[in-house]
Amino acid sequence: MVKVKINGKTIKVEKKSTIIEVADSNDIEIPRFCYHKKLSIAANCRMCLVEVKNFPKPLPACATYVSEGMEIFTKSKQTKACQQDVMEFLLINHPLDCPICDQGGECDLQDTAMSFGSPKSRYTEEKRVVLNKNLGPLVSTDLNRCIQCSRCVRFLQEVGGMQELGLIGRGEHAEISAYVEKSVESEISGNIIDLCPVGALTSKPFRYSARTWEMARKSTISPHDSLGSNIEAHVKDGNVMRILPKENEDINECWISDRDRFSYLGVNHDSRIKKPLVKQGNVLKEIDWEDALQIIESKLHPIRNNFKEDDIAFFGSDQLTLEEGFLLKKISEHFSSNQVNYNPKIHVNYVSNPHLNIKINEIESFDSVILIGSNLRDENPLILQRLRKMTLNNKKIDLIHYEDQDLQLQLDHKLIKPIEKIEKSILEILEIALDHKKAKKNQTTESGLAEKLKTQNVLILIGQDFVSRESILGYGEMLNQLVKKSSTSIGFLPTGANSVGLNQIFNDKNDVDNKSYKASITFNHEPEHDSIDEDLHKEIIKKSSFNILISAYQTKQDKSYDLILPSCSHFENEGSFVNLENKLQTFTQVIPPKHESKPLWKILRVLGNYVECDNFNYESCTAVKKDAVKGLLSNKNNNLELINKQSKNNNKIFKFSINNSDPMVRRSKALQDIEHLRSTR
Repeated sequence: MVKVKINGKTIKVEKKSTIIEVADSNDIEIPRFCYHKKLSIAANCRMCLVEVKNFPKPLPACATYVSEGMEIFTKSKQTKACQQDVMEFLLINHPLDCPICDQGGECDLQDTAMSFGSPKSRYTEEKRVVLNKNLGPLVSTDLNRCIQCSRCVRFLQEVGGMQELGLIGRGEHAEISAYVEKSVESEISGNIIDLCPVGALTSKPFRYSARTWEMARKSTISPHDSLGSNIEAHVKDGNVMRILPKENEDINECWISDRDRFSYLGVNHDSRIKKPLVKQGNVLKEIDWEDALQIIESKLHPIRNNFKEDDIAFFGSDQLTLEEGFLLKKISEHFSSNQVNYNPKIHVNYVSNPHLNIKINEIESFDSVILIGSNLRDENPLILQRLRKMTLNNKKIDLIHYEDQDLQLQLDHKLIKPIEKIEKSILEILEIALDHKKAKKNQTTESGLAEKLKTQNVLILIGQDFVSRESILGYGEMLNQLVKKSSTSIGFLPTGANSVGLNQIFNDKNDVDNKSYKASITFNHEPEHDSIDEDLHKEIIKKSSFNILISAYQTKQDKSYDLILPSCSHFENEGSFVNLENKLQTFTQVIPPKHESKPLWKILRVLGNYVECDNFNYESCTAVKKDAVKGLLSNKNNNLELINKQSKNNNKIFKFSINNSDPMVRRSKALQDIEHLRSTR
């Protein structure tokens, strides 16, 4: 610790702290444009110049480290004069078009000019003009407003891992540019919209649709991956207008993925189911909810229809909330049915309760990470950005996979082989690390990784593909031995928003037999996209006597169902998710339900009443949650609890795509335009 004096007040601060960090931690305002706590220091805007005693000229607060006895003045005459001069230079070429700028009302330049700038302008010459660049379907550019803070450039290089923007030209001719005819394609590129302190980079889908003061801000949780990013929905007239990140250092820091940011565009898609539909002949006809529930009672009442064990099949989704999963389990038990597929992206887990086993923010504390069988760019891009941050701190990342992939980071080792050979290589690595086998004389990737496991503090992250393959039973116990013998830790990377919570509710039971059923119910699931075995679902629907679909959207298989009930999208729903670190996060309704859709937990609760389930008189989602959380497991130790069981697992692998992960994402035009760009390159 060192003692410094700031504006006459003596305080103790950590060594190697910058002046701006000291000021921020003590609620002392210093204006800035280029500085951001998550990015490298550029010190090119000069807005944070402050007076420091015994220095002949003002110093940039973002790039100056404190020292013992330093005296800093943030409100002195010299500091204020510097701030006004810098502000005047920044406004020389900046267009005074605040009334038509999308950033109006939440613009750092606007606020800083009012607080720290000069009340008058002396510049009368013609302003320069910069041509706008096409950065793709997500980010709109107005580069006349750019002040060259370089936040966007540094973010895409350091956090996004792709240097897609750069600063070209010098002096007055400097401007931000992309590569020729190249759009920005990072999975987290939308964060440059938030980072831009002016109106140079704005959201293309949101552009000119609302002003910040017209919208209500409501917190919720992202439903698109197992991280559970904290987000903020801005709402106007019952519609989600845009999504912004809500800062949570323990989970998503201050970033969100493009999928989290732009999926809301799918809420009002034309394929939304407006009313319940019943099949009459080969046509679906709209009916009232009361009539639909009467049909359910007549077709599903267990006593009247003489239901026996396993006469009804249930197909769910890894986006079902904890409350919905709990009600679904109670209904399936009421029907004495073990035929529940709550996560159709996999066949079975051979590890009990697979989750991260550590806190998300602890990932960066390891010396090295070995990533096995996971494509984080598609599955969980914000976990990937934490690994990128590790490489910037000279830590090592290794990849073991059955497909070559570009993670946009520097890898220490990369082992790419067909999946059967990869599993043999994993066995070899563990055998060498446990001294069961000697390394080959010529240095191989396997022996290099084994040596790392022996000597370093390593985190092994195993993707969902390998957890659902029977081969993990062959090397699982060796992984447990390695944990006991070394400082190695093991974590798993489930993909769904509530994969962890649903797995605990259903106790790993995730099988549906291919046979004839009296009835089937499908929840928020499109088998052509969301299932590892699309054919199985289609065959069961054909064989079943009565099929119900409960979904927010129409699908290609609509006419295969006898009754369709409209459920709510995520933003119209409430409930809880358990994220990959086993953390329970609850969210509330952001907008009212569209058309005649109902929250799925309410549909399940009413369905349970109609089929006379016991103890099913829940009045609120909170009441359901109270019972649902009783079955949740606390964080286990670092050992793998293997499940040696028979399965129909045919070792298929689910092909995961970031912009094809769930129904709402698939109906977001901006995200689908990005997907099209990627597929054509």
